Amino acid sequence: MTPMQNLNIVPFVSVDNMMKLVLHLGPERVMTDLATYIEADFRRWESFDKTPRVASHSAVGVIELMPTSDGEMYGFKYVNGHPKNTREGLQTVTAFGLLAEVNTGYPILLTELTILTALRTAAMSALARRFSCSLAPGRYLALVCRALISATVAGSRAHSTAGALRATSEATVVPHEPPPSSPTLSWFIRA
Repeated sequence: MTPMQNLNIVPFVSVDNMMKLVLHLGPERVMTDLATYIEADFRRWESFDKTPRVASHSAVGVIELMPTSDGEMYGFKYVNGHPKNTREGLQTVTAFGLLAEVNTGYPILLTELTILTALRTAAMSALARRFSCSLAPGRYLALVCRALISATVAGSRAHSTAGALRATSEATVVPHEPPPSSPTLSWFIRA
């Protein structure tokens, strides 16, 4: 972060703006980009602080905090799992995350992660399929690939359906203002 930036503003990506960003870039591109970042992070796995998630269980669900750091950036994901919520017209799972600079401790991004988690799961499934299919030994290769492909397709369909339902039920996909002819990332991120 440069000293010239406005320090009283932490960029925030809402569910609405995350949907706009995904729709603007396209789900395939978002998942491809996510898979690229995931693969790069696995290649530097040892650089991450792998603190166990902190879970708070109750009779009706769980709330978890998932922290990590690579020494330069610190981030956490807050996620809940409350199956009873469907009876109340609420989502069973919601998530948000925060990213901060380790050097200053200053938060640089607050974002919804419910939609992004679904896309990340699909991207991770594709990565797992790719690596498993390239590494599986001998005669089990075809069986492993078919199983992984089926699971990935089913998972992607489920995430696409969930994303579409989420988009129509909770997020206003129409911007409050028309997007610029070529929107930049900053258009989607609102402070």
